[in-house]
Amino acid sequence: MSPMGDSALEIRLLEPEQRDVALALRLHPHQLDWVPDVADSLALVDRHDNADPWLFWVGDVAVGFCAVTHGGATSSIGGFLVDRDHQGKGYGKAALALVVADTFRSQAKCDSILLTVREGNDPARQLYEGFGFVATERWHRGERIFSLTRAQARKALDRLQAKPKDATP
Repeated sequence: MSPMGDSALEIRLLEPEQRDVALALRLHPHQLDWVPDVADSLALVDRHDNADPWLFWVGDVAVGFCAVTHGGATSSIGGFLVDRDHQGKGYGKAALALVVADTFRSQAKCDSILLTVREGNDPARQLYEGFGFVATERWHRGERIFSLTRAQARKALDRLQAKPKDATP
């Protein structure tokens, strides 16, 4: 079950035979400049020994993807996307909560999670800030870096679990 009380969405590590499933995920044309191509994210995963590619599932339908790289005290989420046909249903928020919870649970040395947001990608910025990520003054390749500490994540996850089960995500 997700931290939001929603058992419909789950995250699963991408299996090698599921690469085509991940590569079939699509964004709206205006979002293409905001999120790395899934193929690029998978290439990054292939180059790192300590990286997890996640597919977001609702039943037997893949609705999204992200890659998480781990490096001691910091993990980074990249390529986070929800397929264009499944946006606006709360899946991004639910998947983000699951990815954050799994990262802090599985990475004992991790103190913070970082991600970047391209200027103009207001939906992503609102999602991440609404969850508890904080914009830093740092930039990476033209994208603002956002940070979430373990303590901030705990508060966000507690807040999500406190919502009534029939509340919309």
